[in-house]
Amino acid sequence: MGLKQSPEAIKAFKEAIRTSPDKPRAHYYLGKYYQSLGRYKEAIESYQAALRINRDFSPAYISLAEIYNGQKRINDEKEAIEQLVRIHPDYAASHYNIGITYGKLGRYRDAINAFKRALEINPEIPGAHYHIGIMYGNLGNLKEEVVAYKQAIRIAPHFVPAHFNMGIFYLNAGQKDAALEEYKILKKLDKKTADKLFDLIYK
Repeated sequence: MGLKQSPEAIKAFKEAIRTSPDKPRAHYYLGKYYQSLGRYKEAIESYQAALRINRDFSPAYISLAEIYNGQKRINDEKEAIEQLVRIHPDYAASHYNIGITYGKLGRYRDAINAFKRALEINPEIPGAHYHIGIMYGNLGNLKEEVVAYKQAIRIAPHFVPAHFNMGIFYLNAGQKDAALEEYKILKKLDKKTADKLFDLIYK
């Protein structure tokens, strides 16, 4: 649910734009306010206005990506995040986020490459290894899938999704005892997820 609309606030933001029409941040703040109200069309227009002034104004791309993600406009989200990669090629988060988006689009190899680029910048991102595992699983490369999950767990031993996926991997490979070991670990970390794995093992 968005915030309660304040006509005075909108008027103040628009006055800031009138007095500083060449400042992208004025349009950006109006966009953030519209976004907080759930007025996404107007928020998008405000962010786009900021980018017409400065196409490298990265906060606008971040906010656009947030809106597009919520609206499931994946191609638009991809374009916004690709701009962030262009502006900030040395930011691990930019590559990680475009990897997530490529995965949504079924571009699994592109996603893997993006996650690997993120890991070149920061090798200690467990989520990047975890998502590499998912992408390799989607491609049917089970060997690399399990390697990636183990890397995620090495960095973050309490990373619940990686343990769960390891359990599923072992279960599909017919290694019930190994799957049960993952269940035991999960039981200490997240009982609900552990019970889900237990049910799959004994269904």
